[in-house]
Amino acid sequence: MTRRQRLDSIGAVHHVMNRGVNHAAVFLADPDRVEFGQRLADIHDRFAVETLAYCLMDNHYHLLVRTTEGRISEAMQRLGSLYTRHTNDRLGRDGPLFRGRFHSIAVTTDSYLLCAARYIHRNALDLPGVASASTYRWSSYRSYLGFRRSPPFLNAEPVLSLYGDWNDALDGLGPRTRLGCTHD
Repeated sequence: MTRRQRLDSIGAVHHVMNRGVNHAAVFLADPDRVEFGQRLADIHDRFAVETLAYCLMDNHYHLLVRTTEGRISEAMQRLGSLYTRHTNDRLGRDGPLFRGRFHSIAVTTDSYLLCAARYIHRNALDLPGVASASTYRWSSYRSYLGFRRSPPFLNAEPVLSLYGDWNDALDGLGPRTRLGCTHD
């Protein structure tokens, strides 16, 4: 049975995620997360993929990306393979880090765009000791709040322009374990 073709049109927005093999960690230390950010910058420059929101957890990641030239599959394949290769080289290991092909959901409405961004930022609240998403270093939320400068690959404006007070939007969502919105 063949896989369904991904929606890969110019300007498409995707909620992208992937998890480590057997739920194992894919980010073992801060340099790994920095490396992943460098790979996001690479696909931004090479494929014109804008990251609208992100959250890097220990064993998975969530991205909200816009493909200004299409080519999401090529970009995500490059992101995953380069990150895996560099991490394996650093650790002296081989084999896959991720459980396979990335998962993505097409974001086709403004309401789902907002909901997906909130969901992504609230992921950090699942970590022990993280009481506020604004204290978690490895998501775009601190850039959304203006607490740090946005990296060149991040474009928060499409999401921020839809909501007046972003802090209220995040706090008003409720438990992160349910996305609670529709994507069609």
